Amino acid sequence: MTENANKLFLAALRNCLKEKYENNKTSYIQDAKTKGITINAGSLSSILNEKRRITPEMQEKLASACGYDLAEFLNLGKALIEGPKLFDKNTVADLEAMRCAVKSLAGMVDYLREENAALKTELAKLKMTVKELESAS
Repeated sequence: MTENANKLFLAALRNCLKEKYENNKTSYIQDAKTKGITINAGSLSSILNEKRRITPEMQEKLASACGYDLAEFLNLGKALIEGPKLFDKNTVADLEAMRCAVKSLAGMVDYLREENAALKTELAKLKMTVKELESAS
């Protein structure tokens, strides 16, 4: 496993321990045992502190204890490292919402342009009225 994949894995594992097990390694180890995975607290700490390399097979087992397959777990790690996105570009709903927002904004821009043109016309008429009044007096 590459160094980058190890970072992704560790980010996901740390998140799993924090979110699902509230950083309680004992609960995680007990849950792993119910799934046929044997790991002790010392080994888990060594892995988390990057003092012990972990085989891809063990990564699969530990990801499974968190309820993920390894590919999903690595994707979770990637998302955690990269941070939140403004929106998920691959989600059809997000794309549709963005399209509707752009369409709505385009309509507002057109309306404001029309209003601006009408106001300019009205201003020109008022200026002419003022000139006529000034010349009449």
